[in-house]
Amino acid sequence: MAASRTPSARKATVFAVLPPPTTGMTLCTRLIADRLAAIGAVGELNLSDGSAKITLSFRVAKFFRTLGALLRLLSGASRGGALYMSVNARRAMWYNIAAAAAARLWGSRVAAHHHIYAYITKPDWRVKLLDRVMGPSGVHVVLCDDMQSHLKSLYGCRAGFLQLPSTVMMTGGADDATQDSSESTEEPFGGQREFRVGHLANLSYDKGIDHVFGVFSKLLESHDSVKLVLAGPVMDAEARERLAGAQRDYPDRLDYRGPVYGADKEAFFRDIDLLLLPSRFDAQPVVISEAFERAKPVLAIGWSCIPGLIGPNDSWNICPKANYVDKASGVIENWITRPDEYQSASQRALERAAELRRDAQHDLDAFCEWVFPGAAAV
Repeated sequence: MAASRTPSARKATVFAVLPPPTTGMTLCTRLIADRLAAIGAVGELNLSDGSAKITLSFRVAKFFRTLGALLRLLSGASRGGALYMSVNARRAMWYNIAAAAAARLWGSRVAAHHHIYAYITKPDWRVKLLDRVMGPSGVHVVLCDDMQSHLKSLYGCRAGFLQLPSTVMMTGGADDATQDSSESTEEPFGGQREFRVGHLANLSYDKGIDHVFGVFSKLLESHDSVKLVLAGPVMDAEARERLAGAQRDYPDRLDYRGPVYGADKEAFFRDIDLLLLPSRFDAQPVVISEAFERAKPVLAIGWSCIPGLIGPNDSWNICPKANYVDKASGVIENWITRPDEYQSASQRALERAAELRRDAQHDLDAFCEWVFPGAAAV
């Protein structure tokens, strides 16, 4: 057997924040690290101190843990293999630049996974520096075609590109129980009960809480059998004020559940008919694929990588320049008055989930092949 195919000859180093804290990015990194570890030797340089939340003390601890990780890289921790890391934004990107430089000193290839649009909507010269340090042997790991196109045009990247979307979470064994929605959802809305509109996020202006309540209010003007189910922590004054007002004005029409995890999160998805996602900044929210796996359509603002998640379901993908409240309300009103069309949409959500899962598995296999050339897919 060729040396490149033996586990001892395969080596990768992960330089990133691993859960806790639990975020879409850290969970994605954890899954990728575990998948690589099933193929070859993986060393983890975990920049997290194990805190549940990202606070000032967490950031201070991350700084010192990063210094320790950089010393290990300078000592050859990634020698003879590849370095995989999630890219930070703004000044924290210096961590990535330093890690890439240290790894390159030992001849390691570098894979930089981009999860955010912060340096695409507002260009940051540090991205270009990171690319130059990585060199032609490295790869930018992106979420979608749109992200790749923007990085190329903005920074003239010399490193290559691979796609590895957030939907990689759909390939994890922990999610197998959700892949058959019949076990976790009730019968699709058929007109015999109230229509339940859901929103799951860190409740804030950035996540579009104003649009959520705008849609809710507009629907109540013509349909008294509508309920809003909210989940997630309240993050700013905008959300706090709107939530308090709705609890006062529509106590029987609003169901606020706070942060939800595990069984409570499953119950949230079971109890809604669709998900509203009018986020102003999310690149590729995991919650979209989570909703699709449970046969729940999603009405989202279609910017960044979101149109690629929505796929051919055009009416679910609302143009950023359009009036989200009017567009989303129109789609929902049609489903309320024509339950058969809603049931078709529910089925399309399931079909889209299957497509996304298949594509994510293909992308994950391609990435593992880049890290460990010649390795069989796991």
